[in-house]
This record gives sequence, C-alpha cells and structure tokens, in this order.
Amino acid sequence: MEFGKVDCLDDVLWHLPPEPLIRNRSEIAEIKLHIGTTGWGEKEWIGHLYPKGIKSADYLTCYAAVFDTIELNTTHYQIPDREKIDRWYKQSNTDFIFCPKIPRIISHHKQLGVGTGYIPLFCQSVTGLAEKLGPCFLQLPPYFHPDDLPVLTAFLKEWPVEIALHIEFRHEAWFLLPVIEKIKELLNTGKKGIVMTDVAGRRDVLQIPATNEIIFIRFVGNSGHKTDSERIERWIDTLSQWAKTGITEVYFFLHQPDPRLIPSMYQHIKMLQMANLVLKNNRMIDFLKEVPADRQLKLF
Repeated sequence: MEFGKVDCLDDVLWHLPPEPLIRNRSEIAEIKLHIGTTGWGEKEWIGHLYPKGIKSADYLTCYAAVFDTIELNTTHYQIPDREKIDRWYKQSNTDFIFCPKIPRIISHHKQLGVGTGYIPLFCQSVTGLAEKLGPCFLQLPPYFHPDDLPVLTAFLKEWPVEIALHIEFRHEAWFLLPVIEKIKELLNTGKKGIVMTDVAGRRDVLQIPATNEIIFIRFVGNSGHKTDSERIERWIDTLSQWAKTGITEVYFFLHQPDPRLIPSMYQHIKMLQMANLVLKNNRMIDFLKEVPADRQLKLF
C-alpha cells in the first residue's frame, strides 16, 4: 500500500482513534475478532501458511482454515459472476467472512455509480455469499473532497440498508474538525461504519471514531519494524477497553509490503488474542508447527 507510506518512522505519533460513539452496554461482553489479510494467492506462504505442493485452486481453502475473514480486494477490479461467488462460498469454512471492496467502476465514478446500475449489480452479486458476507467497504479516491458530500449522500441512499458498509476517506480535508462532525453525523445516522486505516504517514485518518458496533481496521505494517508489534499490542489493549461501548465485532486486516512477513504478524496478534478475556477468534495457530524453526520468521 502506497497510501501513507513514509521512509522514516522516528517522528510518527502512533495514536489510535477516540472511543466509539455508541454506548450500548453496561458491562463487558465478548467481542468477535476476525483476523485476515488482503488475498489468498500468495505463493510466498507455501511452507508457512500453505503446505508444499499445494495447487492454486486450493489456496482459498487453506487460507480460510488459518484466517476467518478476508479484505476482498479482487472485487475492486471486477464484479464477480455467480459462478465465482459460488466457488468462493464452497471453498471456505462455514464461519468464514468475506469483506468485499466496492468496484472502482463505482468508487472512482464521478457520481459514485449512482444511476449507473452498477450498485445494485454489485450488491446482487455479493449477496450470493449469504451468511458469509461481512461489511463491504468503499475506498474513496484521494481526490474525493468534502465538497462532494452530496454525491456520497446520494450513494448512501442507493446503497441497500441490509448490507453493512464501511467507508475509507483519504483526502486530507475530510479530517478538519468541522468536516469530521459532518462525517460522524452522516455515518451514525445511516448506521454506516468508518474504515480505520492505521498507516504511518497519515495519522489524521484515525481521528474519526467508530460510528456503529462493527470496527473495521486496515493495519499497515512497516516491514517488520519493531513498531509493528508495539502497535498491534496497543490495538488489542484498546479494543478490550472498548468492550463496554457496545462493540460486537472487529475486522482486523493485516497488510505488509512483503507477504512473507504476514505469518509472524498473524502469530503475534493471535497470541495476544488468545491471552485476552474479551476478544474471541475461532482459528488456531498450529500452522507454523510443520515449518522448521530456522525457517520461521522471527520478527516479533
């Protein structure tokens, strides 16, 4: 991910978002923590997440046995047909969750696809995932400005209420205080979520609190720098503290420039989650036991 990339991490202030806006609980309750990454087609995972000799047709099945969700970026480039949706459904675990990225023919259209027919076409496609469909996410292009707020409002009116949606804002003007208040009102009223992209060079994007009960985090690592593990630890601690606010689910997506770094980062967050009394995840972390110790990544 080039968005927010920096060469020097020395002066980065690693703050996290403020507390969620919702207040639905009087006592601590369990939160489902879904952990995933951006795709299942990484050949670099063979011998770590995937067994030797695996066929590419079996990547998703193996991926879904390790992770329980995915930031489905492939839908950004093409609306999947029914055959592909059915194949994904059948090749993944019963509790697996897909979080599709809205296609660029919508997100990068000057009217966000309103009136083009692409929004209902995409929604009809992904609803084929049935109970395995999680929140979709709209990544607004960097030139989409607060002056375009009426366009976003029109998009939200066309978006089906039954499909969960989270939005990632990128233009810096969205994070000025008066505009933040407008975003909070728009999303909170429409029961839509904010995408929390934790990336070194754009800490401003974490100024908007969660506006509904589902947290959607895109965590961008820095090639195994020591701050990667420190930041993950802060997130786990912070999410636990938010347990009383009414949060029910967290989607935590791991990004790294080198996909070979993902297994160790995943192992780290899983160990923290397993030691936590609030955050629950159904997957185990026995995938590294078959890999010789000298080949395991020792980044955390």
